[in-house]
Amino acid sequence: MTETTPVAAVGQATGPDDSVLLRFVADSLDALVSFFDTQTRRCRFANAAYASLYGFTRESIVGCCIEEIVGAAAWAEIEPHVQRCQAGECVNFLREHRRHDGSVLMLNVALTPYLDVSGRQTGLLSVITDTTQRW
Repeated sequence: MTETTPVAAVGQATGPDDSVLLRFVADSLDALVSFFDTQTRRCRFANAAYASLYGFTRESIVGCCIEEIVGAAAWAEIEPHVQRCQAGECVNFLREHRRHDGSVLMLNVALTPYLDVSGRQTGLLSVITDTTQRW
């Protein structure tokens, strides 16, 4: 498009569909992003960074429950925070994450309840930032 492109044509411009655009944005963030179904606690979406942290691909992590992803020990630590989010609260907490190589990350986790158009909570968004450098 150029400066002379008619305004009506801007809305008709071709580009990525919403799902491709969302994937691009999520994978470009300097954060680990995931979305879980509230009832099943199964992953519906994860960016590449989130999936990689836990040894998955973006495709293989979808459908896994939180405990499967993080492991039993981490789940015991995380579950109370998830329950608070499922009760409608926005939750922030810090946690240590030990990588497979033994190194430790300090992660800031933000959980946000997702409400559908009728106001019913159907999911939770997890946004994790690595705060190891500031720790």
